[in-house]
Amino acid sequence: MAHDLSYIKCNFSILPKAITELETQGLTLSQQLDILAEVKTAIANIGGEKGRKVQAKLDFVLRNNPGLLKMMQLAKVQSGEEAVIEMPPQQMAAMKYSPMVNCDVERSFSSFKNILTDKRTNFTPENLEMYLVCNYENRE
Repeated sequence: MAHDLSYIKCNFSILPKAITELETQGLTLSQQLDILAEVKTAIANIGGEKGRKVQAKLDFVLRNNPGLLKMMQLAKVQSGEEAVIEMPPQQMAAMKYSPMVNCDVERSFSSFKNILTDKRTNFTPENLEMYLVCNYENRE
C-alpha cells in the first residue's frame, strides 16, 4: 500500500490543486480551460499501465461531455480566434465567466432558497439588494 500511496502522491498531486482552482469564483472560461489543459498534460505524462488507464478514463469522460466542446469553441471566440458556434453575440459575451464546475450553481441555489420562500411576503427591491450584498460579502 505504501508504494501505491507514493505513486498517487507523485503523479496525481495536481488534481486537488486543480479542483480547488476550478472552484474559485470569477475565473474566466479561458482560465478554467487552461487548468483543464494542465491536468490533461500532467496525466498524459504519467507512465506505466496505471497512468495509461487514468489517461484513457479522463479522455473518455471529456469526450462524452457534450458541453465541453461548446465551451472550448466559446473560449476561442472570446479570445478573438475563429470558431464555429451558433449563439447570439450578447449571449457569448455573457458566458465569459460561466463555471465549468457546479460550485457556483450550488452557492446560488443556497442563496435563492432563502430569498424565494413563502415566508418572504414583504421583500422590497431595496431589501433584496441589501440581502444579496450581505451574502456576497460573507463569501469573500
